[in-house]
Amino acid sequence: MEKGDAGLAMGQVLRYIDAIAPAMSLLQLLQAEDPALAALEAGEKRKRTRGLSKEELNKLDF
Repeated sequence: MEKGDAGLAMGQVLRYIDAIAPAMSLLQLLQAEDPALAALEAGEKRKRTRGLSKEELNKLDF
């Protein structure tokens, strides 16, 4: 794909997207509007084991 026609490469990318997420547009896929993608993104984010206390929040308030 790297050295080929840009139009053919874009068509190949769109076919891959259709195989990964049928009935979704490229924009929807990039914006993660699919609930499964949103859940995956939420699961990949790092989370604190507990919330900060008011005292800890005040220490961080410059």
